[in-house]
Amino acid sequence: GEGRSLASFHDLRGVNFTHIKEWYFDEFIPTENVRRTPEIKRAGYLFSQAYETVNRNRELFGEPPVKVIFTANAFSLDSSILAWFGLIDVIQTMQRKGQKRYTDRERSIYIELCESNEISEAKRKTVLYRACSNNQQFIKTNIENKFDDVALYATKRDIAWIEYEPLVNFDNQITIYRHKSTGALHIARKADKNAADCFTRDMRGRMLTKWVSVVRMGMFDRRITFDSADTYYMTDTIFDKSVKSL
Repeated sequence: GEGRSLASFHDLRGVNFTHIKEWYFDEFIPTENVRRTPEIKRAGYLFSQAYETVNRNRELFGEPPVKVIFTANAFSLDSSILAWFGLIDVIQTMQRKGQKRYTDRERSIYIELCESNEISEAKRKTVLYRACSNNQQFIKTNIENKFDDVALYATKRDIAWIEYEPLVNFDNQITIYRHKSTGALHIARKADKNAADCFTRDMRGRMLTKWVSVVRMGMFDRRITFDSADTYYMTDTIFDKSVKSL
């Protein structure tokens, strides 16, 4: 077998991976205390490039593709890999419906939100989880395997669009709406060109100058709602000054 970090995989040259049949990727969702390096922020792209190197042309010759198994605790949906494959909204919907398994045969993707009632109940009785029994977020993440991050609580799906007006559109990716009477902000994955302010990707700097403080403070104070968790994390990236290119 081989062992390598995703961040350093691009350094490999002239290596033959034909002996690799399965790829196990552990902890692909970073914990809150992990520093978001450029590699972590672009993990989805880096993984795809690495997979291209490992899998190479084997499918063209009728061979089965390399199987990849991703595992992680339910810390957060804020994962570049989940975003890259468009799975943040899928998992959010699964959790809302109580669905444990999801299969997309067309894209060869299988998701399982694992749980073992026997193990979970046994762990509840151990010294750590008895001591932390009042910390529901810790219990949900470690025992119940339920995502419990802020993006889920900021999601508001059913809104009366007639009560909102488009305020800011960025590169036809997201639009910030304002409630006509309360002034509350809502951000959606919409390409609304009727927005008062429209910015292209090249104009991101101008948009940040005008709107970054409003959006960042609104997110911090939980005064902004979003149409999905995916939109929340996309907005977080777009309005992150440390991200130089999107």
